[in-house]
Amino acid sequence: MKYRITCWLLLLVFGLSAQTPSADNLIPRTLFFKEKTKSNVRLSLDGSTVFYQKKADGSDSTLYYVQGNFPLHEKKRHFDGKLTNWHLLYEGGLMVVLQRDTSFELYSTSLTSNKLRKVNFFPSKA
Repeated sequence: MKYRITCWLLLLVFGLSAQTPSADNLIPRTLFFKEKTKSNVRLSLDGSTVFYQKKADGSDSTLYYVQGNFPLHEKKRHFDGKLTNWHLLYEGGLMVVLQRDTSFELYSTSLTSNKLRKVNFFPSKA
């Protein structure tokens, strides 16, 4: 009888010591539960898509978006130049301000098209 109790106590002590985590073998909680950085978050006018940037200064030149019917599938739209500002339009339209070197240029585009159309806000006289 004493033999069984001794075995159970040793097994219990061994089991508890094996389950006790040490600080050396744990994943740091700050890294594991790190919040993803999203800035300049906006909702589309029809409420079906969420747009955001991962770098607030626009230096990665990418606009990310997630559609409501596929919330885990992140899509992106890359631009040639620093994305300094952008504005959502109706029916999936997008106005973007890109900085190239020292000049700023205004473009119109849509999410379905990879074409950029330059908008001249000071039309030249013909």
